[in-house]
Amino acid sequence: MENNFLILNFAQAKQPQYKEKKGVGYIEYGEKNDYPQYLLELFNHSAKHQSLIKGKVNYIVGNGWKAKDVAGEIFVKHANQVETLDEVTKKLALDIELFGGAYVEVIWSRIGSISDIYHVDYTKIRSNKDNTQFWFKDNWLDRREEPKVFNAFNPEFRSGSQILYIKEYRAGIDTYALPSYFGGLNYIESDIEVSKHILGNAQTGFSPSKLITLPNGEPSPEEKRKIERKFEDRFTGSDGKKFILSFVTDSLRKPIIEDLGASDLTKEDFANVDALIQNNIFASHQITSPSLFGINEPGKLGSRTEMRDAYEIFKNTYVNYKQRQLEAVINLIGSYKNVVEPMEIQSVYPIDIEIDSATIASVLSKNEIRQRIGEAPLEETTSTTSRDIIEAIN
Repeated sequence: MENNFLILNFAQAKQPQYKEKKGVGYIEYGEKNDYPQYLLELFNHSAKHQSLIKGKVNYIVGNGWKAKDVAGEIFVKHANQVETLDEVTKKLALDIELFGGAYVEVIWSRIGSISDIYHVDYTKIRSNKDNTQFWFKDNWLDRREEPKVFNAFNPEFRSGSQILYIKEYRAGIDTYALPSYFGGLNYIESDIEVSKHILGNAQTGFSPSKLITLPNGEPSPEEKRKIERKFEDRFTGSDGKKFILSFVTDSLRKPIIEDLGASDLTKEDFANVDALIQNNIFASHQITSPSLFGINEPGKLGSRTEMRDAYEIFKNTYVNYKQRQLEAVINLIGSYKNVVEPMEIQSVYPIDIEIDSATIASVLSKNEIRQRIGEAPLEETTSTTSRDIIEAIN
């Protein structure tokens, strides 16, 4: 009787392991040299995780770059032949938030200044141990593709294309970077798997942990395997990988499906599980106020005062540091493009935060007000009064 049963068990939860190991000249990035692709998959499939990263990027890049001299203005408008500096910076900020680092291709001109800079897809680069050389491939799983080798950015040798690696420090990591949310990977994966569970139940109406009794006798081992594969292909996934097939010799009986227990995630406990996942994803991203990212919090109305306070905390504890990091890199590059005055990223303000016009006029200049409403600054002529500023706002 024992041979009449087939048991399919839950797949063991296993996360790709982060490792740095020596490859052919470069250091492999992850156990299978595909760790960036794993992080990208999480970003593409977890709605909560993706929303937070995109929101953080928007706050970091703000209203774009502000230049103070002619060379800086040209750099802002033309980072390369097809993109503005704002467009390149947004890609760099996304990679930093997603991977913990970003790559910039720096192209030197014949006269020894920087002509163009380009963002380089983080998933396509591998590095040697001390980040002095970089290997580029469109697809690191394709062994037939030959990588292109670039030297690291070095103003002492101003020739051709070089790679500037923006890497956030993490203790115990040598060659590559890891994202700030690394401690929350289990919960990000759980968010994806729970969504699959819901989709599976919605599509099939079939819950896991079932005893399925099939009549018409015991089939041959090969026929059993075929039946098993059909059930597995149709009914298993993140919504459950455990059922028992029973074969009986009784042609008069109809197939019977019996519950062996409740689903691993029922309607009753879904809200608690979802809240647990969400809270831990927020914690890994250092988010204290989800409302800043368009995510409602049960029991909270999200007043303007609360939004303003939450924004100031987030800006001071997170955004300012990220902006200074990008400003340091871009101003370093700008110094080799004849940019004299440091360029700055203009902060963005949540649209729900409103301050009365009289208060704004008392603390901000006319050009600062124009910056907040997305208008270009005016040329400095004569001093303006509070009445002028209030009229400009209204």
